[in-house]
Order: sequence, then structure tokens, then C-alpha cells
Amino acid sequence: MIYWPMFTPLLPFLCPKTTWILNQPSADYYWKHKSNIKMKNLYPSGEQKVIEWGKVEAAFDKIKMNG
Repeated sequence: MIYWPMFTPLLPFLCPKTTWILNQPSADYYWKHKSNIKMKNLYPSGEQKVIEWGKVEAAFDKIKMNG
């Protein structure tokens, strides 16, 4: 079972990556029909990436303490 408050810090890192592994026809379809925002713009960068990754580590630490 996924405990969402622990999982949500990973979403900015996981969601954009899923579109990076699409084959070309699927990627073309996605960008034409499904996306209002480019997923690569959602992926944290620079200082924001460090901050967001800190949230991921904090969530993992909570899982370790509770598990």
C-alpha cells in the first residue's frame, strides 16, 4: 500500500521521466493531445531540485523510522 504523503515528494522526479522513455509515435501523440505543460518544465532544476530532493529524503527517513 502506498502512503501518499510519503510518495508525493517523488512525483516531480518520476512524472517527467515517464514521458522521456516513450517511443517517438507515443511521444508525438502525448505532446499533441495530452500535454498542456511540457513535463521537462516540471522536473526540478538548480536549487529547487536540491530542495525537492530534500523532501524525498525526509519522506524516506520517515518510512525507515516507521518500517
